[in-house]
Amino acid sequence: MLFTNQNIKLLCICVYMPFEHDTSSHEEFQNQLSVIDSMMDNYSDCSIVIGRDFNVDFMPNRPHTELLNDCCMQSNLHCALKK
Repeated sequence: MLFTNQNIKLLCICVYMPFEHDTSSHEEFQNQLSVIDSMMDNYSDCSIVIGRDFNVDFMPNRPHTELLNDCCMQSNLHCALKK
């Protein structure tokens, strides 16, 4: 969803990522991160908020958590809440 006015361009991305349970979910998780990355590239002139459910557990580090952390670091994104 893209919100615009004279001063602000805001892109809100709502996600529901696959739960980590097998190899196919790992591939789908990577694919969805690529889609998000493409959206951020296409709307690089916007402020971006990504929310909803990434289905990751930040404790302990698991494969999806590592993928999400790497993606956030590369894109200069910061998690507002880590539960």
